[in-house]
Amino acid sequence: MSRDWNFSEETLKAIVARIYQRLEENKAELDVTTDYGLGVVDGMEQVIDMIKNDLEGRNLRASDYGIKL
Repeated sequence: MSRDWNFSEETLKAIVARIYQRLEENKAELDVTTDYGLGVVDGMEQVIDMIKNDLEGRNLRASDYGIKL
């Protein structure tokens, strides 16, 4: 099934900001002294870092997308 989706820069900003927000929530909610908690937070930090690098590689500011690293 095909669905049309009007994708915009604002959509991307909302998605990236939500991923970053969830990272911050996980840092507060999970016990990062356990392998599980540490793994979840580390994995999300790696995803955020990859997104940040991709944005900056396109001369975009990560902070405009809600990333505060």
